[in-house]
Amino acid sequence: MVRPLKPQMEIERQLMLAVAKGDEKAFDRLMADYLKDVHRLCQRLMRRNEDAEDAAQDAFTKIWRQAWRFDATKGSLRTWILSVTSRACLDRLRRRKGFEARPGRENIDDWSFRLGDGHPSAIDQIQTKQRADALLAGLDKLKPQARLVLVLTYLEDHTQLEAAKIMGLGLKAFEGRLARAKDEMKKILQREDH
Repeated sequence: MVRPLKPQMEIERQLMLAVAKGDEKAFDRLMADYLKDVHRLCQRLMRRNEDAEDAAQDAFTKIWRQAWRFDATKGSLRTWILSVTSRACLDRLRRRKGFEARPGRENIDDWSFRLGDGHPSAIDQIQTKQRADALLAGLDKLKPQARLVLVLTYLEDHTQLEAAKIMGLGLKAFEGRLARAKDEMKKILQREDH
């Protein structure tokens, strides 16, 4: 017996059916609904504005061309779009030569640091900024897959299950990658301290 889709899932399915048929208005609606999410993920993974813009354009091109692949019974449209986006970013990162740090290109607010009681001292602010800079530099040194795991989990605030779905992994496989990515980051930061 086939279960009927929930109303939101049916709306998403209908939207993607229209996009798959080449309906430009439906695609414009999709872009309006998801542009911020796509661009934010691209910015956090690519770290350079021009690369993020190119990756976002790649992602939307793939979404347009592959709209027929969306299956509302397997997950939300947002999860599918972020999955396509993460693959577009990973493709670009793999083609890029080196993953050197680009200090000064990120805003510390992107890292969601909590500064105690909300009234940090100047020294606390400097130390937090230094820690954020070290984390951002370390993130740039990670392999693309490890970077994606950490960005989805800690910067995009996805649950591990959501991040696993975005990456097309089972939860256990994702947990393993997350543990390895955290270990890699820890080693990078320890090397930087010495």
